[in-house]
Formats: sequence, C-alpha cells, structure tokens
Amino acid sequence: MMYSVMLVDNEPIIPKGLMKLIDWRSCDCQISAVARDGIDAVRQIREQAPDILITDIRMPEMDGLQLCAWVREHCPRTQIILLTGFPDFEYAQQAIQYQVAAFVLKPTTEDALTEALNKACRLLEKDGSAAAIASIKKSASHIRASLVTGCWSSKR
Repeated sequence: MMYSVMLVDNEPIIPKGLMKLIDWRSCDCQISAVARDGIDAVRQIREQAPDILITDIRMPEMDGLQLCAWVREHCPRTQIILLTGFPDFEYAQQAIQYQVAAFVLKPTTEDALTEALNKACRLLEKDGSAAAIASIKKSASHIRASLVTGCWSSKR
C-alpha cells in the first residue's frame, strides 16, 4: 500500500530537497501535496487528508504546532513528522502532546528522515490493523445477532 505524504514548509527549497533526498517508493510513500504554510496545508487537507504530514514548525500565519493541533482534531489518523531547525525543549513537549510520530532536526539526513517515515508507516499499519479488527468484530456481532434473531423467529 502506498501512503500519501504532504510536505509543508514556507521555504520552497525544503520540500524540493526532501523530494530528492528520500527514496519515497522504497518507503511505500508518494508525495501527494506540498503546502507553503499551515493555512495552505489546512485548505488542501480539507480536500484530501494525507496519511503522513511532514511539516516545519516555524512558519508565518499558522505555524506547524498549530497545524498539528488542527490535524489531530480533524484527521486523527494522519501521522505527523515535525521538522525544525530549533532544538527547543518546548517544541519537543508540544510535539509529544500532539502525538507526533517523529521530531526531526534540520538539517537532516536521509537516514533520519527515512527512519521517521518508516515509523509513521508502521503506526498507520498498526492503526489500520486495529480498525480492521474492530470492523470484523462489529460485523461478527451483527451476524451473530441476525442468526440468533433468525433462529428464534423460526422456532416460533
């Protein structure tokens, strides 16, 4: 399964560099969208939510942490990777609060970003498996109820 990825950064060179740095296909990912800031990202996410969001923290208008809060509220399944050039403890605390998959410092390496991407994919797989199991259990419950109702009514 290919996961969709949105890149968000107000410096256009960063998404361009990320597109070239990572072997997206080997991570079962493809870039589905690029946004220039949080507001642009929200507009695009409303149309098509990505599986994985990779965003800078410091951006004008709506920063990456505000974007994380919005995504958690509206697209809780989306996995988030935060990129920042500022190793600030407060950012890391907020990243934990928003349950981000990874917190990556810029400049980054291919290995660090690939590891973060793979972690996000594993979390999506785990989430998908849990959802599939819940769906199967719900279906089994409905089938059982139908069988019991059917058996009960046929015995009358």
